[in-house]
Amino acid sequence: MLLLFEVDGYKLFDHKIQFSMFPNRRIKKLKENIVVKTINNKEYHVLKSAIIYGPNNSGKTTFIKSLSLFKSIIEQENIDSVSQDKLNFNFFDPDLNIDFKIEFLSNKKHYSYELSFNDEKKINNEVLIVDGETILNRFGKNNKCVSHVIDLLGHYENKLLVLSLPREYEDVYKGFKKFFSKLIVLQHVDENIQSTFDILEDPLYKEDFIRLIRNSDTNIKDVRISKDINREKFSYVPKEVAEYLRLESTYEKNGQKISFPSILVDSLGTKKLIVYASYILKALKENYVLVIDELDSSWHTVLTRNIFALFNSVSNTSSQLIASSHDLLLLDDENMFRRDQIWFTYKDIESIHFYSLNDFRAEAGKKSNALTNYLKGKYGALPYPEIGDLMNEKE
Repeated sequence: MLLLFEVDGYKLFDHKIQFSMFPNRRIKKLKENIVVKTINNKEYHVLKSAIIYGPNNSGKTTFIKSLSLFKSIIEQENIDSVSQDKLNFNFFDPDLNIDFKIEFLSNKKHYSYELSFNDEKKINNEVLIVDGETILNRFGKNNKCVSHVIDLLGHYENKLLVLSLPREYEDVYKGFKKFFSKLIVLQHVDENIQSTFDILEDPLYKEDFIRLIRNSDTNIKDVRISKDINREKFSYVPKEVAEYLRLESTYEKNGQKISFPSILVDSLGTKKLIVYASYILKALKENYVLVIDELDSSWHTVLTRNIFALFNSVSNTSSQLIASSHDLLLLDDENMFRRDQIWFTYKDIESIHFYSLNDFRAEAGKKSNALTNYLKGKYGALPYPEIGDLMNEKE
């Protein structure tokens, strides 16, 4: 489970952005939204979900992209592709390093990992701490076997050493890799449709997947993969999306069932649900950390609320959902989120600000409504468009 993520120097981030899934222990409300893990006799209290609000182009997507970028670095085991793209570095000060820090729980261990590098493909900081013990310090003191690895590979300034630990740290290595394999970041529907094909071909998941779609009130009775598609009939469909024609939605009316390619007949929100439902289901069953940019896009408030309710459920003990959103009605539901689960982004002329509702003092003795206070501007992160003034200026 994700505990903490920090990033600095990435794109418009010119100072440390810190995101935490640690709850405020003083908040007694909605305790079911927290899971408690015990590792080496130490208790870790972790939030099951979090939602991020803010005006358009204020840093929500940039934050989620930074997490996706960090995951890709771990998977590639080097910083080559990241360093080659200058747009990954700070827009106004390209000489800034990109700094990452992450804390998470995996394989009954607590991990803390830091990584820092520049656009010259040079890593200048890398530290791994597991259960309070420093396992790797790239430029510091290490035990003999880790020092030997650094002597052998340290001259590769672009290569991560955390994935080259000696055999005695095999359990540490496996837990580290396992976490990132279960960290899923979703930003574009079309890029993730293969997961739907996979789940429909998996007998362990197909029935639950269909039930999730049906219970979402889409009027769809079934989703299936068609083996025979008349390519000539759909010759107008671009070649790059022709494969999606195989994914069919089945509707029923007066006892008659009929199936069509989902990409041609379903609404944008329904197509998104069909794709994302596979990830939501796997996240809940296989303990993923699921991060989604604009989860609510093209979805009704009630559907989005139900998705979060699945993760906040008492039955969920290890999965997490983190999502950005513009659906303010979710703030009006006092039984959905705790104060420490709600985050805001805001960009002014000086910087990007990233903070939690928990940073604001609750009004003593008053029943506070997060939506009302947000719309009053008490938390910032509120856009002030002046589009209507265009007509006045024209006149």
